Amino acid sequence: RLVSDWSSDVCSSDLMGQVQRPGTYEFPSDEPLNLLQGIAMAGGYTRMGAPSKVSLQRIINAQLVIYPLSADQMSKDKKAKPFEIMPDDIITIGERIF
Repeated sequence: RLVSDWSSDVCSSDLMGQVQRPGTYEFPSDEPLNLLQGIAMAGGYTRMGAPSKVSLQRIINAQLVIYPLSADQMSKDKKAKPFEIMPDDIITIGERIF
């Protein structure tokens, strides 16, 4: 992970799978980043990307928790509270089945 030494106020999360630029992305710890913003940072979906097949892995109290999410549903429901990305989350965009 590439976290800058000059600032301890930087967090990072991994975006993998069917995004244009998979990798580790940094964001300021004092500015919330939601799932849709994170996907946009990674260049959006590939042609094979399935917005309805997103999984987010997060460690809570030393336990791995996996959230199955639908970015497609989140982008359509403007009243829903955005799903916030936390430091060290691992987000995987699944593949569309034709």
